Amino acid sequence: MNKDAVIEAAKKAKEAGSTRFCMGAAWRDTIGRKTNFNQILEYVKEIRGMGMEVCCTLGMLEKQQAVELKQAGLTAYNHNLDTSREYYPNIITTRTYDERLKTLEFVRDAGINVCSG
Repeated sequence: MNKDAVIEAAKKAKEAGSTRFCMGAAWRDTIGRKTNFNQILEYVKEIRGMGMEVCCTLGMLEKQQAVELKQAGLTAYNHNLDTSREYYPNIITTRTYDERLKTLEFVRDAGINVCSG
């Protein structure tokens, strides 16, 4: 979505009484998505400026990206494990269980709340 659409949706959510706005992208990871990632950082800053908490789910992150999201004002990151370590390869082949855990580690280390299941 373009910035105007995202910000308009956040404004409507706030007007309806929401205190947190969540954004998601169907990416495996953010590697090679510098422009998209920088746009997300802008969205986070602007929505935080409205006085709302901001949550994202963007797939796997690198350590520096988690830090940048925290600096932009991100309050929570959703990154589900989906299943147990043992069963994981049976349902997900695009990433490993340990890659998922590494993203969660980066998010926690950056001081962002984790929303995961």
